[in-house]
Amino acid sequence: MPTPTVHSNAFNFLSFVQAGVDPRTGQYTCSISLPELKANHLCGPIVPLSLGFSPMNSRDTGFGKGWGLQL
Repeated sequence: MPTPTVHSNAFNFLSFVQAGVDPRTGQYTCSISLPELKANHLCGPIVPLSLGFSPMNSRDTGFGKGWGLQL
């Protein structure tokens, strides 16, 4: 029986992640795009959502320390 190989689709979603180190401050930031919310019975307005990380944010709002929703 062949050894099962691990297959991941994680790399399919790299376009939804923006991350990097600010060359001026040396701090890492990350933003992950989430599905848009469509209000009013899908007639609008459309609210874009993203989950962002900042090392300057010391609060834990349910997503982990430094993470928060960006509206």
